[in-house]
Order: sequence, then structure tokens, then C-alpha cells
Amino acid sequence: KPVPSLIEAFEGQQRIAVEKLMRLVEDADIHRYRAAAENLLEDIDSVTIVSAALKLLTKTSEVAPVQLSVEAPPRVNKPRNQMQGTNRAYPPQKGFNRPYKDNQAGGSSRPRRPKV
Repeated sequence: KPVPSLIEAFEGQQRIAVEKLMRLVEDADIHRYRAAAENLLEDIDSVTIVSAALKLLTKTSEVAPVQLSVEAPPRVNKPRNQMQGTNRAYPPQKGFNRPYKDNQAGGSSRPRRPKV
């Protein structure tokens, strides 16, 4: 099944919201809201009020669309001493990068296993 377009998704949300409103009108105990509704109708026409109710039920986003640009954002280079250890799972340990002591003749940089 193809993915619905933005317009189709919006229409589907509206249809579901209208169905919810109709079920509430038919089944729910809404008499507690009647006084508030009558107060609203004194100042605002009924179509505007129902439109606002549908907007609440469809949970329409108020977020402005994101505009992407072709250029990448400017990068700020950190000094090397601030970057040390940032990509490691554990922070560097004391003496971690020190070379092994030269215990053998020949200048080996690491200790060797004894031959058996």
C-alpha cells in the first residue's frame, strides 16, 4: 500500500476527528459543557468553534516548516588538547600512552614473553 500524501493524511485526520465529535454528541454525557458552549456562542460563530474543536482533535502541529540550505553550517575547530579522549569509550588513564621501559638489550619498545 503506498504511503499517503500530506494532504491525504490531513484529510484522514479530519475525518477521524469528525467521527469522534459525532460519537461524543450522540453518546457522551456532555451537559456539563453546555454553559461554556453557550458563552462561546455569544462571542464566536458556531462554525469557528467547531473548526477549533476539530483542530484540537487532529493535533495539528504549530511548528513552522524547516528550510534546508545547500551550505553546511560553519564548523568550529577545537584546540587539540580539548579533543583528547573524546572519542574513547573510557577516559585516558595515567601512563596509558607511555612507552614500556626498556628492560632488554636491543632497545625493544615493549617487553617480550620469555621463550619456553
